[in-house]
Amino acid sequence: MEKKIRLSTSIFITIVCTLMASLITYFVLNNIMIYNGKLFQKHQVLINKLIGVDEKVRKNFIGKLNDEELIDGLLKGYMYSVDDKYADYYDKKTYREINKDLKGEYEGIGIKVVFNNEGNGLIITNIMKNSPAEKTDLAIGDVIVKVSNEKVFDLGYEASVNKLLGKVGTSAEFSILRDEKEKQYSINREKFEIVTVEPAIIFDGNIAFIRITEFDNNTFDNLKKEVESAIEKGTTGIIFDLRNNPGGSLDSVVNSLDYLLPKGTIVTVQYKEGLVDENGKKVEPKIYVSDENQVDIPMVVLINENTASAGELFTCALRDYEKAKLVGQKTYGKGVGQETFDLGDETAVKFTTFTYTPPKSKNYDGIGITPDYEVVMSPELMSKFYSLKPQEDNQLQKAIELLK
Repeated sequence: MEKKIRLSTSIFITIVCTLMASLITYFVLNNIMIYNGKLFQKHQVLINKLIGVDEKVRKNFIGKLNDEELIDGLLKGYMYSVDDKYADYYDKKTYREINKDLKGEYEGIGIKVVFNNEGNGLIITNIMKNSPAEKTDLAIGDVIVKVSNEKVFDLGYEASVNKLLGKVGTSAEFSILRDEKEKQYSINREKFEIVTVEPAIIFDGNIAFIRITEFDNNTFDNLKKEVESAIEKGTTGIIFDLRNNPGGSLDSVVNSLDYLLPKGTIVTVQYKEGLVDENGKKVEPKIYVSDENQVDIPMVVLINENTASAGELFTCALRDYEKAKLVGQKTYGKGVGQETFDLGDETAVKFTTFTYTPPKSKNYDGIGITPDYEVVMSPELMSKFYSLKPQEDNQLQKAIELLK
């Protein structure tokens, strides 16, 4: 997702970025400016500027200052100013929520959102099963324009998302824009369980349909369980539904592919050129390899424009080994990966540290993956995606046709 901001916000972030560089140097290097015998003069200038600004504010500002919020703001500004649309800073609240998600633990209303190109709304890209949001008439494609009665345009992405988060038992208040009309929602936040691999559904007696909504720590075990169960029931073909799958853990998708693929390369991870580890040794590309065990059965993968990252790797790898045909629409196009660095105080930063290349195809970052059979789903059908009847799902019907 590309983060877009207003001019006033951009100016603020530019200033904050400069201050952040000073702050990091000041605290992390502890005012020691010598490295390999050279004086970091530019860092000293930035430190002096930060200290000067801080002194002026503390001396003259008539309001109150919150040091934790100041540091959070500086770090957010720094990560926004990095030339990386996936870079982010996680404050304590956000970092806790992300760690829960990776463990398969969910609290909240149960939606996934991205910033729209106009910067004035959050587009709902996924509504989680068993979540409070699923019990409403919210639909994929709805645009959240206000949160807690404040415009998303004024709040920005991070602040808007943070206002949607909250403690179990409290309410998320927001408004969506649908058919040019604004509609208000008040949804109680709950703790709910979500399985990233939904139970297999058998079509036409022998075709298994398995939806993978995300790759988290539980995905591989559940995928294996559902595939083995389907095969025991006499399945002769499997449809993996990766539509609206935003990705997830690299380890999770690698384990899943190792289970499905024959012996060979799964993915090659390339880090920054010249990067060295803690021992001064050059960091070489990392190649993940599958063993000789595989699931030898015809497959089809359903994809759309919201299939991204690990979801795309899963898709592309299966096609590279001629294990599956792809049906649907061109994918998002994210062939780079991020690492999250814990800062030791319950906060973290995330940014792009590597590219990854599928087994045989080229990197698809910014390009996407084109399906073997393009089948377009209308916006009307997509808006009720999770409640579609099988006969209404034109992409699913094409997949079934291929496996008959």
